[in-house]
Amino acid sequence: VDILVKVREAGLFPPIEAIGLDPAGVAAIVDELVKRGFDDDALKAIPQGWRLSSAIKGLARKTAARTVRHGGTAMMAWCVGNVKQEPRGASGVSITKQSPSAKIDPVAAMFSAAMLMSLNPEAQEESVYESRGIIELEIEHI
Repeated sequence: VDILVKVREAGLFPPIEAIGLDPAGVAAIVDELVKRGFDDDALKAIPQGWRLSSAIKGLARKTAARTVRHGGTAMMAWCVGNVKQEPRGASGVSITKQSPSAKIDPVAAMFSAAMLMSLNPEAQEESVYESRGIIELEIEHI
C-alpha cells in the first residue's frame, strides 16, 4: 500500500480503476487502502482463471515478438518457469502451477496488470514525456 500511495501522489493513477485486485481474499488490503484514502472507484476486481485468457494470450504473443519482457529478476524468472498453461473451453486458456509447491503470484499479478492496461487508462497528471520527449536508442544486434 505504501508503494500505491507513492504512485497516487505522483499523479500516475487514472481517476478510476487504478488498482487491480484478485477478488478472493483481499479484505485486509482493501481495508488498508481505504484507511489511506483510496475509494472504491480506485479499485477494480480482476477476474481470475480462464477470464484472464486475453491477457495470457496477448502477453504470450508480445513476449514472442520481444515487445514485452519482465524485469529479468531471478524471482520473476523462477515464477514464470513455474507456470503451466492449460486450455479451457473452446478458445480459453488458464494458468496453473507446474507443481503444488510452485509459486506463480508475480506472474498472476502481471496478467492482472495487463487486464488493467487493456482498459487504456490515462494518468491524472501530465506525463514527463510530454515536456521532455522520449529518448530513442538504436541497438545493433551482433
